[in-house]
Amino acid sequence: MAKKRMRNRLPKDTHYNGPVRLPTADGLNPKTIKVNLTQSVFVTANGSGIINNSWFTSDVASTTDWTQFQQVYAEYRVLAMEVRYFNHYNGAFDSGLSQASGAVAPFHTPSWNPTSPDAVFQSNAWKPFYTSKPFTVHWKAYGTEEMQFEQTSSPLSHGGITYYVDGAQAGSSYGRIVVTFLVEFKDRR
Repeated sequence: MAKKRMRNRLPKDTHYNGPVRLPTADGLNPKTIKVNLTQSVFVTANGSGIINNSWFTSDVASTTDWTQFQQVYAEYRVLAMEVRYFNHYNGAFDSGLSQASGAVAPFHTPSWNPTSPDAVFQSNAWKPFYTSKPFTVHWKAYGTEEMQFEQTSSPLSHGGITYYVDGAQAGSSYGRIVVTFLVEFKDRR
C-alpha cells in the first residue's frame, strides 16, 4: 500500500483559512469581533497609459468605518482581503477605448510597488488583469507575523494585493475596484 505524503502544516494560530466575507459581525467570541470594511476607487490610466496600485493591509485605516472601530477597540488584525474589479461596460467593452492587460497578485511583504507587469509575473500567485474582464483576487493572513494583533492607533502592513497594467488609453477610466477587508478587533476600551 502506498504511503500518503504528509503536507507541512502550520499550527492553526499561524494562518487564516476561513472565508473572506462575513454576512454579519462574528458573535461567537464575545472578546473579539470580526467585520468587513470596504472601500472603492475608479481604475483610471495615468498620462502614460499605465494602471497600477498596491493595496496594503494597513489601508484598512482609510475605510469609511475604521474610525468608529478604532475608537472602541485597542487592537486589530486583518485576516483577509479581497480585491474585486469590474469594468464600466458590463461585459460589452466600449470599442472606442483601447483594451489593455497586465497582472494582479497577492503578496506577503510589508510593501511592494512593481514598476512593470513583468515584476508582477514573478509572483507565484499572479493572475491576468484584462481591462475588459472582471476579476477577484484574495489575500489571506499566513504566518505568525501576519496573525499578530496590532494597535489600532498605528496600522501596519503585512502584505496586500498589487496590480500593474500597461498599454491603456491615457487618462481613461476603465472600471472600479472594490476592496473588502476582513478585520478582527479585540480589547474593547
